[in-house]
Amino acid sequence: VKGFDYRISWIELSLGITAAFMSGLTYNLIRKLKDQEPPIRIVFYFPMVSAIISFPFLFTDVGGGWVTPDFKQFLLFVFLGVVTWFAQLFMTKAYQADAPGYISIFNYLGIFLGAGFGYIFFNETLTVLASFGILIILVSVVLSTLYQNYIKRKGKMTA
Repeated sequence: VKGFDYRISWIELSLGITAAFMSGLTYNLIRKLKDQEPPIRIVFYFPMVSAIISFPFLFTDVGGGWVTPDFKQFLLFVFLGVVTWFAQLFMTKAYQADAPGYISIFNYLGIFLGAGFGYIFFNETLTVLASFGILIILVSVVLSTLYQNYIKRKGKMTA
């Protein structure tokens, strides 16, 4: 959808692949903890671990260094934090309610929403290739959902 930039370094590519692997691992761990930990505790630990991992980067010049937000930006950060907390709580509940493979396919709908928000708020347009990619993703999500529902119904009929 986004296209490939040949200037990407192996470190950046490795970080992206590692992040995807860690996300998948996290989703499966959340599912495994469903009978042992309440969702609110998982949501508490998730940003705590992220903060510990991110802490060393505070002392680097990544992204141009520290910039102190003004009051309006601070309020936006607080709002973003609250919304993210609720989103994380509901996502954790979803992953505990059903198999990660069934829930995670809906994450791909973020591409569709991102393209829509980009068009509405930032006047961004998509290339034909990007539009085709989004269409493939939407069709894949729908087909995957239909197939998984079919498998669930078939399993209930034979049980």
